[in-house]
Amino acid sequence: MEEQLVNMLGHQRLFLLLQLWETIKAEERRRDSKGLVSHGFKVFCQNDEDGILNEIFRRIGTTNRFFVEIGVGATENNTLFLLLQGWRGAWVDGAKEIHDEAVRRYRDHVGSGRLRLAQAFIQPGNIEELMEKVEAPAELDLFSLDIDGNDYHVLKALTRWRPRVITLEYNAQFGPAGDYVMPYTPDHSGWPGNMAFGAGLKPLSDLCAEKGYALVGCSYNGVNAFYVREDLLADHFSEPFTPDHHWRPPLYPLTGLPQLGHPIPDNGRSLMPDAPR
Repeated sequence: MEEQLVNMLGHQRLFLLLQLWETIKAEERRRDSKGLVSHGFKVFCQNDEDGILNEIFRRIGTTNRFFVEIGVGATENNTLFLLLQGWRGAWVDGAKEIHDEAVRRYRDHVGSGRLRLAQAFIQPGNIEELMEKVEAPAELDLFSLDIDGNDYHVLKALTRWRPRVITLEYNAQFGPAGDYVMPYTPDHSGWPGNMAFGAGLKPLSDLCAEKGYALVGCSYNGVNAFYVREDLLADHFSEPFTPDHHWRPPLYPLTGLPQLGHPIPDNGRSLMPDAPR
């Protein structure tokens, strides 16, 4: 009986979360016809990135249909849906088990050369070397980065490639104006289990603006941000291209986590924005 009750409560929670998601999407459609949130859906991604990327490329078109995704799961990521639609590209992750599972699951794609795999922990000092290793075109269609830590520093070091679209995980807990960037940590190997990770939407957007990209939207639950190269914007996306306009709050329960945000780290000083960039 207790197990049945737990299952029932789980189904009720899922139903309520799906209702909330649909309500959010309907409100976004009403509020902003050029917004991206209402187009989101999940096939193999963590949240709604599959749908948002699909809509971005519907608006701006594709060229080489090549992606590079750094920080992946073998069955849950931002580009598997694209791969199965005929795209080609590369996955890079430091975990051997992810690399080995990807080799096993997608051996036909790997064997044909449509999917290239690299096992490596990404740092500012090796990002461009790895882009060369996977033979990424200079203007690839999509670059996706989610390494739960040194994301800002790695993106800053990427200078010789000009992706048409960039997807970045952002730290939504610092709001649209928070200037938090995790200090560069060479031995960082994953999410620390608290809110001291990655970078807020503002510093990421500022960095992207310096590189010639505009923020065009965020995932509905405040996990990923989407940037389009300025020469491709035309009149396709919702303005202004600012964090104040596009930031989404950390609605992590919509992806199964129990809390709206992550806990404060034991050493609160790690949240101080005093690290050199």
